[in-house]
Amino acid sequence: MRTGDSILDRTRKTTGAVVQAMGSVMDYLSPVPGASQDELGCKFDVDTVEELYPELRMQLTQSMRYLRREWNDIIQNDMRMEEASSFVKMCREFQGVVTQFDNCVCEHDAAAAAVLNDWWIGRTYFVMMHDWARQNAYLTDFIENRFKPQILQKNPFNGSARKFRNYFSGVGDSDLEAFVRYGVPFPKRITWRGERCEAVIMGKLMGRTCAEMNHAFLILGADRMPKVLSYQRDFPKMGEQYYGITPLTQELMKAAHLETGLL
Repeated sequence: MRTGDSILDRTRKTTGAVVQAMGSVMDYLSPVPGASQDELGCKFDVDTVEELYPELRMQLTQSMRYLRREWNDIIQNDMRMEEASSFVKMCREFQGVVTQFDNCVCEHDAAAAAVLNDWWIGRTYFVMMHDWARQNAYLTDFIENRFKPQILQKNPFNGSARKFRNYFSGVGDSDLEAFVRYGVPFPKRITWRGERCEAVIMGKLMGRTCAEMNHAFLILGADRMPKVLSYQRDFPKMGEQYYGITPLTQELMKAAHLETGLL
């Protein structure tokens, strides 16, 4: 028990250090108005972001192994379930910070290249948390929703990826769920088959940012060459009800009990 409790605490501590360091780098790359780069230059902590990656990856793995090992006791003990719930919530929040960090590095790529030893470190964390979400989805669903195994409901994302086959393929149901719920990108970028405006509709209805859509999908322009999606430039010219992607997305969001975003 102590070993398990200790690994959860160590993982929280390491995650907190990485979050603080990522925040300092983001402040440097995208400073608060009125703050000069000279004022922020001594504050960013690139080394912590890069050096703690292997340690945090190992600790996340050990933490989830511990939760699986203790699962039968956890589901019968409200205090331990609350602890597990708090830990998973912390991991979800870390996913959000990683997404922000990677977006910031991409948006300020020239400045990031000058200060980061590994320009891809944001994407490396991105992939790590995607793998964490995909590999532990069954367990984290139980914890987050306080489900007992005997009353587990059918996952509304089962078979969902196939329904979008006219728009994209090569994505599993769990990958699509991680993207819809938490903005976790797919293991690799997927080519979008529909119109560019339909990508805008799906992204906005799912509550995903334009940056998250560009991370997940390779979207082609009129010349069939990759072209970055823009929610403003590619906004649909007709009402959303005239596009086939709309009922598909709305149906999925409703089945998953998720709030639909607004265009």
